[in-house]
Amino acid sequence: MKKKILFIDDEDNMLNSIRRLTRRWGPDWEVEFMNSGKDALQWIDEKGHPDVIVCDVMMPGMTGFEVLKELRTKPEAALIPFLFLSSRNELTDLRRGMELGADDYLMKPIDPQSLKTAIETRLNKKSNLEKFSNQKLDELRGHLVYSMPHELRTPISIILGFAELLTEQTTNLDANELQTVGQGIHTAAKRLHHSIENYLFYAQIEIAASDSVKRTLLRSEVCDTAGLVLKNCALTKSLEAQRRQDLVTKIDEAAVNVSREHLSVIFDEVIDNAFKFSNPGSKVQVTTRVLESEYLVEVIDAGRGMHVEEIEKIGAFMQFERGVHEQQGNGLGLSIAKRLTELYQGRFSVESDAENHYTKILIALNLA
Repeated sequence: MKKKILFIDDEDNMLNSIRRLTRRWGPDWEVEFMNSGKDALQWIDEKGHPDVIVCDVMMPGMTGFEVLKELRTKPEAALIPFLFLSSRNELTDLRRGMELGADDYLMKPIDPQSLKTAIETRLNKKSNLEKFSNQKLDELRGHLVYSMPHELRTPISIILGFAELLTEQTTNLDANELQTVGQGIHTAAKRLHHSIENYLFYAQIEIAASDSVKRTLLRSEVCDTAGLVLKNCALTKSLEAQRRQDLVTKIDEAAVNVSREHLSVIFDEVIDNAFKFSNPGSKVQVTTRVLESEYLVEVIDAGRGMHVEEIEKIGAFMQFERGVHEQQGNGLGLSIAKRLTELYQGRFSVESDAENHYTKILIALNLA
């Protein structure tokens, strides 16, 4: 497939020089030329997206900086590799271009081989990114195909089984048996509800992450009682796991730039994970400290731990060693906590040692 390159320069002599140069590159290159930023943007909207854009910096009407800034506001064009051409060798120009998201900065007069090499480098990088993205998408599809049916079918099967038992054996069940059936239906329904809510919630996070207005609004949120939220989450999860005696806490109060609702979700998922993947009788530690402008939350458990490869692959619908360790959940818990933390410009990291049965999750949130 031909690679489409768009050159933008207001100097006809420069465009003619590049035109002569690119004719020698062979038939695999399709080259377009525009002598103004405004015309180039219109051409992109009407004709489609080039694989690489090479643009002069100083042009009348619309500078190269303005062209790049406009392109970066268009989601469908924001990732097009963009190279600047300039006769000005000034650090301020270079820095401004890099801050706007330029991929390279080439000086005039143009060295033919350097220009071709720079373009080929960006094309290769773009190709590698696309391959990586497709690979991650394939992994996501695979985990989705496996985990989602399992997480929906299992609780539904339990509910249907108990419902059938109630329908056929109502007169033969005593009070204790009826209570057991009711508890089974309730537990399965809660699991099903949690799975569905997590799928929907993850989708909402991704939508917010791609919307600059929503991101700005979210990051203006403040929770003045992060310590109290954390204490309540830790206590609730320990009671749900029937492991109150295993919970160890040392929690300080703080105000953070995260909404109370999302803070609860982050803490719930991380602490739930710690109890779910550690054995009764082993401690789950939840501690906090304030360091400079951050509120640091650490959740440590003595469970089965994770390998380095597993930590690197924490993502939507990803579960680890399910064939070895049967577990409930669709793999979204840590993904949701991580994505929410990053959405609020915080840090989320996992340190784990599978051999020594140790996992520490660090959540760093910005102080309000």
